[in-house]
Amino acid sequence: MPKLFEITEDAFLEPKEPTAIEKFQARFEEFKEVITESDTYQRTSEIVESVAHYSKRFLRFTGNLAWIGATSALVLVVPLVYEIDKELGASGGLESAGSTGDAAGSTTQPSAK
Repeated sequence: MPKLFEITEDAFLEPKEPTAIEKFQARFEEFKEVITESDTYQRTSEIVESVAHYSKRFLRFTGNLAWIGATSALVLVVPLVYEIDKELGASGGLESAGSTGDAAGSTTQPSAK
């Protein structure tokens, strides 16, 4: 049968003194409460939150702007550069044939001796 009241040796001991770590934790919690309740902390917190919000909006806008610029370049500029390169390549092919020494394509004047 279980005993209703069991007396142990621990019941007569003095309460334990908190350890250094427990004291530090308690003081830190008190300090944290004092700091977070101050007006300066509240104003600073609001400022940081608004700066973070507007920075995020600015970065999102900049990213969207970069996306629009890159897409426009791919759609409009790349085909234009391709066509210009094709035209220059066609006229460049005639010039390269003339520089190989063919009589029909040569544009250099013979030197007088």
